[in-house]
Amino acid sequence: MSVPIAIGCVAAIVICGGIILAATHHSIAAAAAAGAADSAALAAADALAGYLDAEPCAIAQTVAAAVGASITECVVNEVTASVLIGARIPTALGGVNGTARAGQPVT
Repeated sequence: MSVPIAIGCVAAIVICGGIILAATHHSIAAAAAAGAADSAALAAADALAGYLDAEPCAIAQTVAAAVGASITECVVNEVTASVLIGARIPTALGGVNGTARAGQPVT
């Protein structure tokens, strides 16, 4: 095998490996963003219900920051006692978002 062909094969393997690593990191970050949104929404719903002495969106931001996420959206609906949270985690490919809704059960 000639040297240029060997170098080309190694370069192709390195490029494919980099793409696979970036895609894997993106998938892991998507799961983390969804988990951060879930946790933040539950904490905000607890605050809205009076179980925590805090403002719902502030406690959601605190919980999201603890796992490396930031809140992109916090909508509190006091009529249905529910909270909608959007969380974002930055990645090498831009960033991923997760959303969650939590609140009191409908009776």
